[in-house]
Amino acid sequence: PYRETYAAVPPGELVAFADSAGLIAFAVNSGDAAQRLGLPPGAHVRLSPSV
Repeated sequence: PYRETYAAVPPGELVAFADSAGLIAFAVNSGDAAQRLGLPPGAHVRLSPSV
């Protein structure tokens, strides 16, 4: 889900939020989003709407 902060979801849950640079960031509350998504740290991803 898209929330205001990563703390807005329960521990272990993935979340998207706007970071301090105004970019969309992914995080896992009390976890590692890069590991969870299988991405190297700092990876750029492309988002597209689901149909």
